[in-house]
This record gives sequence, C-alpha cells and structure tokens, in this order.
Amino acid sequence: KLPHQGMARYRTTLLSSIARSREAFEKIRSELPPPESNSGWKPTDFSLKESVWEGQKKAAIQAGLVDKSTGIGKAFKVLEAAEAKHQTDPNAKNKAILVKALANLRATMTKFDPRDKSMVPFPGMLTYKTTILAAIAEYEKSLA
Repeated sequence: KLPHQGMARYRTTLLSSIARSREAFEKIRSELPPPESNSGWKPTDFSLKESVWEGQKKAAIQAGLVDKSTGIGKAFKVLEAAEAKHQTDPNAKNKAILVKALANLRATMTKFDPRDKSMVPFPGMLTYKTTILAAIAEYEKSLA
C-alpha cells in the first residue's frame, strides 16, 4: 500500500526541516568553547603511592569528580609490590617486573578521563593525571 500523499509530503518536509535545524545547531555548538568545570580543587600530592591516589581521588570526588572504577588504585598497588620486591632483591627479573608495573600504571592512567557530574572535564584531576604520567616517564627513564 502506498502512504497517503499528503502525509508523505508532510513527513518529507518535516524531516528536511529537522535536518536543517540540526545542522544549524551543530554549527553553533562547534563554535562554542568547551565548558569548564567550576571545581576549584587542585591536587596536592603527586607521589606514586596507592594511598596518595586514594586521598586525592576522595578529595576530588568531594569537589565534584564522578566516582567510577578506573583500575588506578590496583595499578598503584601492583607498582608498590614491584618496588618492594626490587628494593629487597634488585636483580634483572625484579627490575623487569617493576618496569612492567610502571607500564601498566601508565596505560591505566592514560585511559583515565576525569569528569565532573555534568560530564565536563575535571581540571584538577587532569593536572594530577598529567603530572603522574610525567613522573612515571621519569621513573622509567631512571630504570633504563
């Protein structure tokens, strides 16, 4: 069966109008600067320790960071265990385990996308992420 001609024409006109409106909206939206989080929270400690990460994360959550599982705490725990093993017995095997733990933390931290409750990037935690990634790179360089 063919649709009623008047309704088919109305549907086509309506879909065309919606498409034009969407294009106009996307053009305006693309010209706007990205929104910024209103949180004034700033990280205070950049030690490569799981306890420090948990403290910084807790403070950031209180300031508006969305609390979601990232695997970063676990990666820090693995790193701390590898460091302890390497410090007690600095052989090639333990050094390789430490290097692997650092690479795992780097990969996990790189995937981290901190957002506030409005899904806007969370500046303080982005600073933390960038600084921790730089510290990991320095640590890796010192082991080379």
